[in-house]
Amino acid sequence: MLLRKPLLWAPGAAALFLIFASGLPGARAGQKGPKLAAKKADKPAMANAGARVFQDQCAPCHGAKGEGTEVYARALTGELSVGQLAKYIAKSMPPGPEVTTPADARMAAAYIHGAFYSPVAQERNRPARVALSRLTVRQLKNSVSDLVNTFRPPPSPGAERGLSAEYF
Repeated sequence: MLLRKPLLWAPGAAALFLIFASGLPGARAGQKGPKLAAKKADKPAMANAGARVFQDQCAPCHGAKGEGTEVYARALTGELSVGQLAKYIAKSMPPGPEVTTPADARMAAAYIHGAFYSPVAQERNRPARVALSRLTVRQLKNSVSDLVNTFRPPPSPGAERGLSAEYF
């Protein structure tokens, strides 16, 4: 049994911990791989640049938050990926002889997708429904109890017959 020999696995686990904690790149606290660190550093700058591109080139027709205007009444919502959205913007926006550069299209697409276009952004921007937040104490207790019980295994039937109950 494991209870009789509890320390057999400890030296191996300690050795693995030391190897992973000291030898692997990016395993030390606060360090990231060079590509990951560069991507994270570029995100705020790219979001700001994308917001500027959107405000300058897109907002006059689509509205400040993509809600639509008299020129283009439909709200900017959909399920395209950032790459697909960037290709569409570069190919067809703005209407007319002007075209958006691919770099500007990528920045604007990233901003649009994260701010209000994607289903996740739409849910984030939708206000919470007040009716769901007004529970009585009894309803709250029942809800929490039901939620906690979903993580417990179902009781297994015992050898004894008849009614049995569990009280909390």
